[in-house]
Amino acid sequence: VWMRLATPLGSYWASPALGSRLHELPRKDTEEVRALAEQYAWQALKPIIDDGRAQAIQVTAVRKRKGWIDLSIRATLASGEVATFEHPVKVV
Repeated sequence: VWMRLATPLGSYWASPALGSRLHELPRKDTEEVRALAEQYAWQALKPIIDDGRAQAIQVTAVRKRKGWIDLSIRATLASGEVATFEHPVKVV
């Protein structure tokens, strides 16, 4: 999960489809940017569902501190186990 979010999409030589567009986010802390962050994170994590390693993934972007968006990820794995992840994204 972390590698998919932290790697700019297309920059990993071994797998150009791995990564996210989070680095493209406008550097503004607005509701629209938080919605875009959720979308970019979802797009980066969708291959985990497509590969059958997870049943569902939910992404929520919240502002807990100034200048940062915190992505909260809840993944229901193929086994039914639930895993949670946090990923901060600097926006200012």
